[in-house]
Amino acid sequence: MRPASIAALAAVVISSYSGSASALGSTAYTEADRGRVINAVAGPGTETPDAATPIAQVTVPVIAHTEGEIPLCTGVLIAEDLVLTAAHCVPDPATKDKVEILYDLDPKRTTPDLYKDAGTSRIFSTQYVRHETYRRSTGIFDIPYGIDLALVRLTPSLTGRAVASLPSAGLELSDDGVDVTVAGWGSRGPDAGYGLRSGTVRMRPSFSLLSQEEGKAEYEPGAVTICPGDSGGPAFSLQSGGPPVVVAVHSYRIGYCPNARGKATYVPSWIGWIEAKSAELRGRKD
Repeated sequence: MRPASIAALAAVVISSYSGSASALGSTAYTEADRGRVINAVAGPGTETPDAATPIAQVTVPVIAHTEGEIPLCTGVLIAEDLVLTAAHCVPDPATKDKVEILYDLDPKRTTPDLYKDAGTSRIFSTQYVRHETYRRSTGIFDIPYGIDLALVRLTPSLTGRAVASLPSAGLELSDDGVDVTVAGWGSRGPDAGYGLRSGTVRMRPSFSLLSQEEGKAEYEPGAVTICPGDSGGPAFSLQSGGPPVVVAVHSYRIGYCPNARGKATYVPSWIGWIEAKSAELRGRKD
């Protein structure tokens, strides 16, 4: 593979995606934020961010109401009316079951049941789409098949909200990898509840046996890892003076939290799909 130009993302990101996205303005990421790490993404290398930081503003809990279950995932606002998440975090679109997006939560809160909290701001949506290749695992390891990516349309849209940017299509990831900031609203540990945390990990191309997995990446085990509830959450490339750039979406982990190896969908490989499905969702009348 050719070395990635991911370290120079500021020059190639798609800012204010698809017209309806707002700029971060006064909440833009600065050099002072680089050392901040937000922890349900868990491990000793994490902490909770202030509500005013861009990562806290664009990272949202995602809840699928399906088959009597209410599982918690994470997503990222890529436009005022669009949330990018994992395919296994939303129901089969044919069911018309609801997806619930929570927002304006205090990132420093810790609660066992985010969706039950009175006064939580939320939007319910039945307008969502999963990547066509995605198949839910039926095995004991619960590993998603295909491309684990989904889009949810918000109606009404979150007008005036900060949103994350997308990278250019086809941006390559070198075998040496790159440091990214992962975020999620998942578990902080046994009996510790759920809350927003993040941290910095090394992301490399993902390999299955001896071959590289197209459009996928993995996070090295270390001081930070993804945990239950972080699925669908973003991995960011942070650029001084600009919005966070979403370079991956958490898919699953191999091993037990907090010492697991995380697997992710590499976003630059699927920009065309995101653009096409965004237009499709916005054109729906239902």
